[in-house]
Amino acid sequence: MSEPITKDTVVEQIIKTYPKSLGYLVGKGVDCCCGAYNTLEKGAVEVGADLSVLLRDLNVIATDTEVAAPPKGR
Repeated sequence: MSEPITKDTVVEQIIKTYPKSLGYLVGKGVDCCCGAYNTLEKGAVEVGADLSVLLRDLNVIATDTEVAAPPKGR
């Protein structure tokens, strides 16, 4: 996913594309299991989370390049 995460991005897609987002979303109370097919907006509304904060933080997580791919061949 090269586009920014938006309120209409499905939670499941966020988690699959950015695995590091799972812990963040769980910590915020967003349903990442049965409700993972909801949009981020719906997930935020369900738990009373601030959507603008979720979007800001998730887009930071999405651009985090700290984790490099493991070297090939060894």
